[in-house]
Amino acid sequence: MKKILLLLFFILIISCEKEPVYNNFDEIIHYKITNKKAYKVDTIKRFQNIFTSVKSQKVDFNKFEKELLDFGYLKNDLKKDKIKKVDSFISNKIYYGGHLVACVPYYRDILILKKEKKTVGILKICFDCSMIELNGKIETNFNEKELKGDDYFNNFGKLHKILTNKDFKRLSYLNPKDSLNIIQQKLKSSTKKSGYFPPKN
Repeated sequence: MKKILLLLFFILIISCEKEPVYNNFDEIIHYKITNKKAYKVDTIKRFQNIFTSVKSQKVDFNKFEKELLDFGYLKNDLKKDKIKKVDSFISNKIYYGGHLVACVPYYRDILILKKEKKTVGILKICFDCSMIELNGKIETNFNEKELKGDDYFNNFGKLHKILTNKDFKRLSYLNPKDSLNIIQQKLKSSTKKSGYFPPKN
């Protein structure tokens, strides 16, 4: 009888585990920009909309990649093994229900998600504060109940490692206590260099 109860308990645990979701992207392109290049174009409104906008921006999928290249983003086509890992992460480890922190994001990293050579989604990522902006649709099984402590935010380091083969270290200038000051600084700087970009690399 005891063995039967243990077996039923084991089956119950397995049945409660979520099945991972995959979007099965054929192609994922990683665009990345350095702080130095961002400084050169930081007064251009369109670049500001892409790089550091808090509100979602409409994106023309057909023109967006050219815009990124024109502004100085570097292009990297992910290999098949990395595509599967990135697909798994963004399908199961990211909350798409809204921003979770009150920061101004720096979207240095942007993923172009494709199926059959057609762009179906654009995911902008700020690894400093774990903010994301999604254009398009990603099937996900991430549940809001999984947002526990710092685990969710620290988990983004794994995605950074997959994309760049490097560990990610958050910079001290993004202390959460300074978030309000950064936002106020951004709002006051519509026509001149604002200083809300991080120090140059």
